[in-house]
Amino acid sequence: MEVTGAGRLIGLDNGDSQDFEQYKGISRRLFSGKLLAIIAAKDKPGDINVSISSPSAIGMELTLKAVPAEVPEGVSCIEENSGSFITDDIPVRKIELISESRTFTPERRTMRFSTVLHPANASYSDMTYRLTSANGIDTKLAKITDADSSGVTVECISDGEFYLRALCRNGTDRVKLMSAVKLTGKGLGSAFHDPYSLIESGLCSLTGGDVKNGIDHGMRTGIGGGWFGIENIDFGDVGTDTVTIPVFTEREDEIRIRLYDGTPEKGELIGDFGYCRPSKWLEYQAETYRLTKTLRGVHTISAAADVKADIKGFLFEKRYKETSEIPAVSRESIYGDKYTVEQDAVTGIGNNVILGFGEFDFTAHKPDKIIITGRTRLAVNSIQVILDGEHGGRFVCEFAGSEGYVPREFPMTGISGRVKVSFVFLPGCDFDFRSFMFV
Repeated sequence: MEVTGAGRLIGLDNGDSQDFEQYKGISRRLFSGKLLAIIAAKDKPGDINVSISSPSAIGMELTLKAVPAEVPEGVSCIEENSGSFITDDIPVRKIELISESRTFTPERRTMRFSTVLHPANASYSDMTYRLTSANGIDTKLAKITDADSSGVTVECISDGEFYLRALCRNGTDRVKLMSAVKLTGKGLGSAFHDPYSLIESGLCSLTGGDVKNGIDHGMRTGIGGGWFGIENIDFGDVGTDTVTIPVFTEREDEIRIRLYDGTPEKGELIGDFGYCRPSKWLEYQAETYRLTKTLRGVHTISAAADVKADIKGFLFEKRYKETSEIPAVSRESIYGDKYTVEQDAVTGIGNNVILGFGEFDFTAHKPDKIIITGRTRLAVNSIQVILDGEHGGRFVCEFAGSEGYVPREFPMTGISGRVKVSFVFLPGCDFDFRSFMFV
């Protein structure tokens, strides 16, 4: 921009708070197609000639008038913007994502999106792509398999709605332009959350009461209390009973946070926790809590509070089967003449039944005994525990009779490395098998 005659250019402002280019110059990028020029008069009346030029537009001119006025003594009319570093770059102003469809199905799990930049002669083509939820959290419903400046290939993994975002920095270190398209997966099955990495509360699919989006992808309960729930969390066969919850609250006194297996209306309360830490403004602080039961398999987990609290999410402690109690029902294989798989135990185990539990790695943890929890109506029920591996073994455990489920310990020696674990029940057995644990 050039100003001549009876006027002077004293500032250029595009309104972009992230643009730190000096306003005391004669060249500036537009922001949302706009630029503000600040023009002042000199010390005499006359025409003010304004001319504008751009690498991608026809030059324009404008004539303004400076009219006579009394000039206060001591006022300086000399300062004006001077030549500065002028870039002839042409920034990207629009991003289009073009595809044959926006719905993924079992027949169309993968889709290519072409990226078209406007104007076509833009100086930059640096592109970044993200797959997110509606509120900007990275999603696991789909994944990017290939990406470059010409387009991106997306593979959908499960049902749900998510967004493909295309980001352009226009040669800077910050995102200057974004385009997003809403995508849907149908008929692909459900996605499961990994509880052993932080599940952000903003991914919740259930809410009740006074609850809103919090800071940094969290969820905030209001003064009147509220709750939110996250579905399809897969805790696996080993499970966990420990959770870490990052919380931000402005209160200095203790607040209560309740955790439910299910929803507050229909679920089971698995923790009523106190949280009391000195508040740090807009900063989450984490506390770790023990649940009232071990969570295994797929669950819906809900959090509730009766006061204003911002909960970032849940991070559950990962347990390893080599040092954890393993339910008998989580077996990888089972075959034999007589047995019944119930909700929390394999019962009525009779002739020639074998339960396989897959591979265990005892490289770090070398057990010297096994604890078997079960019951038998016999005076003694023999159980063969086979650890198949280079440093495994075969152990006979004589389980004494009992009316109810009891844990019994049996010694082991020489176990290390990788082994495959199985339990063998020979003819004459009558055993109800709940769990086992290596120690």
